[in-house]
Amino acid sequence: IFFDLASLGANVDVGESDPTANFDHPAALAFLRRDTDPYRIEAAEAVWGAWQPDLALLHGLDDASGIYNPLLLSDYDRYRRAMTGAMADALGVKYWVDRKDARLDAKFVSVFDGDPQVNVYLNTNALPRAFMLYRARAVPDHESAWLAIHEANFDPATTVIVEGGRALDAAPTQSPSVSLTGRSVNALDFKVVTGAEGYLFLSEVYYPGWTATLDDAPAPIYRADYLFRAVLVPAGAHTVRFAFEPL
Repeated sequence: IFFDLASLGANVDVGESDPTANFDHPAALAFLRRDTDPYRIEAAEAVWGAWQPDLALLHGLDDASGIYNPLLLSDYDRYRRAMTGAMADALGVKYWVDRKDARLDAKFVSVFDGDPQVNVYLNTNALPRAFMLYRARAVPDHESAWLAIHEANFDPATTVIVEGGRALDAAPTQSPSVSLTGRSVNALDFKVVTGAEGYLFLSEVYYPGWTATLDDAPAPIYRADYLFRAVLVPAGAHTVRFAFEPL
């Protein structure tokens, strides 16, 4: 027992640096909180030594990486490992946290440099967390959806890939409006006004147990762009509710 404890204890980190220091970014967090629209952030692995991966969780921000956890959803992990720029835009990654001297694509613009260790960059191509789409391509299965989102001409801002849904090629007569009217851990409520039938695309992971209602009537949730959710909404003004109600 002595040998085990002594050999283990010999390697215990007895440094004098504060292990919580990398959670201390008040100015950057205050800047991010000023944006009240729903969005996600992403921190480059290069700054994990300065910006802890779980920092967003402690401050109520949505991080595309989730929490630092070895238990990963397989579809989400596959999506993120193969993520292109357009796929990151569809995920709603609006802010990117990286080194002050980071060399990023032109779509990233530095919007906050008041933190001594990191900068916050705005992804100018980030898509909203929920929006209407009027072009839809129907595919027969999950793997077909994976291939479709990797085609060179696929644009998640204009077209949605739906599994088991109906293809669409419509054009709205007016600009649609999608408003988040309620949000909790297990529910999301939207008010949608649309001039034509289309899909309400939601950049939340498709997962068993989530249900949807359209004007309080049950509505099917389709897998969208391999990973996400979509509900078909007719023309007019409607309420859409997503709720996590597993059996």
